[in-house]
Amino acid sequence: MFAKAIGVHRQSINRILQGDGEATISMLESVIEIFHVNPNYLMTGEGEMFRESENEIEPTIAYVPYKAFAGYSHQFQEDAFLGQLQYFSLPDSRFKDGTFRCFEINGDSMLPTFLSGDKVVCSLVYNVYYEQLIKSNHHYVVVTNEDVLLKRVVNDIKENKSIQLVSDNDTFPPLNCSIDQIKEVWKVEMRLTQDFKLR
Repeated sequence: MFAKAIGVHRQSINRILQGDGEATISMLESVIEIFHVNPNYLMTGEGEMFRESENEIEPTIAYVPYKAFAGYSHQFQEDAFLGQLQYFSLPDSRFKDGTFRCFEINGDSMLPTFLSGDKVVCSLVYNVYYEQLIKSNHHYVVVTNEDVLLKRVVNDIKENKSIQLVSDNDTFPPLNCSIDQIKEVWKVEMRLTQDFKLR
């Protein structure tokens, strides 16, 4: 009940609505605080009625479907391309601040760890830190001049200025990728799947 929520009797609200009383400063403060009402709207009738919740989660994760991979390799820095992607949020503090992507998986090169149709939510690895932050035997999405690849990575940057891209499905041979072929590296933070038989 509205009256109870702001700490007054219902009769007090009825008198105000009938023009026989006025709202106190304390009542107005309670309405603003509890119901996130815009103070400017409350006083003047102008603007939006409600404030955006301070706890509202901003969409920070750009979703890159498989059909967009070809364009992503060449347009990943273009605002027009990125603006066409869908963005979403997750209720997880890891994805509150930073740069994130969600890539759709296609094919069977990463079976049994990842299925075709799964999605991986990733955080950006900045290129100046590749040698230090790319951990061998961890999963990354690597954007090259021609492709977007989810692989298990072996870091060989210090010795050979390259990384090895290894498929979890051992029928696929490893690929060697030199640093100058790499446009972006994304660390896999979370897997999203519709297949519940795997666990």
